[in-house]
Amino acid sequence: MEIITLNDIAGLATEKMTWRLLYSLSKEWHSGSLSNVSPKSIEVNGDHFDVANDSATPQDSSAWQAPERGSSEHAATSEASEVWTLGLLAYYSIMGTDILENQGGLAQTADTLIPRIGLAHCGHELSDLIYSCLNYHPAKRPSMSDIATQATHALQQPSRVPKRLTDDSGRVYQSSLVSFWPEEMTVILLLLFFSLIPFTLMAQGTPDIPSEMEILVKRCIQLRQPANVSNVTRQLQYDNQWTLMDEIAIDRNGECTTKDPVETFGLNDIGYRIFKLHSGVTNEGGRFRDGRDPRYKYSFIEITVKHQATVNYNITGREGSQLIAIVPYSSNAKFSAMVTNGTATMRNGVCYLYIKEKLKPSDHFKLTIKNESGSNMAFAIINYNSRK
Repeated sequence: MEIITLNDIAGLATEKMTWRLLYSLSKEWHSGSLSNVSPKSIEVNGDHFDVANDSATPQDSSAWQAPERGSSEHAATSEASEVWTLGLLAYYSIMGTDILENQGGLAQTADTLIPRIGLAHCGHELSDLIYSCLNYHPAKRPSMSDIATQATHALQQPSRVPKRLTDDSGRVYQSSLVSFWPEEMTVILLLLFFSLIPFTLMAQGTPDIPSEMEILVKRCIQLRQPANVSNVTRQLQYDNQWTLMDEIAIDRNGECTTKDPVETFGLNDIGYRIFKLHSGVTNEGGRFRDGRDPRYKYSFIEITVKHQATVNYNITGREGSQLIAIVPYSSNAKFSAMVTNGTATMRNGVCYLYIKEKLKPSDHFKLTIKNESGSNMAFAIINYNSRK
């Protein structure tokens, strides 16, 4: 019979299955049992997970070893080191991606941002446990006994299921709406409300701004203060709705070069760091660095424009109505922007460009930004690609 390993089910494991992985390997752990393993050496036997007798060679397992393994031979079989390995195996079982570019703990430092698994994939308890296992500092990781205890408790709980508006017989909860109201009905009414609001021009001639775009604009504004970088980075790390817009060509006539002094948001650097953490995918959604990716509606990039210069970008691959926000680094920046067949509106120092005409992916439009300030200026370009 063909042997199934953790590598075969990576990215497909359910929350319950991952708890069973944690339970099996922590309950039967002894010093050194997880020191040289990889997903290929973890066998799936029904509801149980076992370490294969011919466990992985050090070369195969190097990407699954804790950061302290690189500087201490003693760490090879330490409990904390093997807890780190177990945490990464659990992360891999759910997400199907590595978080450290296949370099394991050797690529981790005290400042490395380790992503948390979102609620779309598992509950808070499992997400927090895996996150704590991957802590850079060995003393801050849980023990194998702690993991076994949490896994035992979790496996005794019923699986998470979405709440329903009917009981098992199909009866509608007409008689219990009062008790049902505080949580479920509020969400339902909000969804109905927003579904009835079309993406159209308001009375003032400006488009309604989707909440995700408002959030991205706000984060850019926060990045004007260097003290907010860590917090914004963390927010973007766990936001799975955006991708970078790295496909547009550089405007060599108007954009700043490395010789031109300019203060920036650092938005591209943040995006690239998140990108690298996921071995070529940005965040947990599997996004690539391309605003044309048909799976995502939001994309952004930071560009810099010389003072009194103009940049032009030809953009394609968009579908449906388009909304573009231009956020300058300085709140007092003087600039103008326009887009082919679009309207422009300024709100609180941010320029919103709206193309009402429905675009096809093969259509092109030109985005123009003129820096009318007396100094070089960074701008964040955020695109809402409605696809409808």
